[in-house]
Amino acid sequence: MDTTLTSFLSRQLGLLVVVLGLVCASIHAEDNLTPATGSADRTAICNAVRVLYRNGHYLEGQPNTERVVFVIHTLRVKSGWAFFSATPTLILSSGKQKHLETTHTVMLRQLKGKWTVFKDHGHHGDVIPRDELIPAGVDRFPLEILPDWQE
Repeated sequence: MDTTLTSFLSRQLGLLVVVLGLVCASIHAEDNLTPATGSADRTAICNAVRVLYRNGHYLEGQPNTERVVFVIHTLRVKSGWAFFSATPTLILSSGKQKHLETTHTVMLRQLKGKWTVFKDHGHHGDVIPRDELIPAGVDRFPLEILPDWQE
């Protein structure tokens, strides 16, 4: 192979590697607000929301519920705040699953290393207006944790 052609292909390959690296870095930077599946933060946030179910608040008329799992639509975390939006599935003592038809939206706050529910927006079928999601009187709230569908 001609050395000029080899040199040209080598430069093109190098440029391609740089471009792919920038694209991957951009994707990672955009997604770094979402804790990975199985991570300590994700588990702690889900467990904080599960407390609402364990206390019976959302289980009226749902006897024999063993546990609650979530199909998470949006989970974003930054600066001690978390936005959580998911559809719950109840796992009954019989082993059957009961999928709830609505989305559960919760704003959480991490204080002294523990995630707790700051505001429970409950189950809904409609989009919650963005201004209703932003906590009143809170300085430096990270707006980027709110999902795109809230804009």
